[in-house]
Amino acid sequence: MVSAPYFRLPKLHSLLLQRGIVPQPPTYLQVLKRVSMRAHNV
Repeated sequence: MVSAPYFRLPKLHSLLLQRGIVPQPPTYLQVLKRVSMRAHNV
């Protein structure tokens, strides 16, 4: 696991995104759709 000071986390996160190590986070709209689909399925 990578360790970095809190003030370097944004730079580390963008580097990991560029290299394809972490996926793009979902948008707010995608999260709302996912949550509303679960609410209808319960």
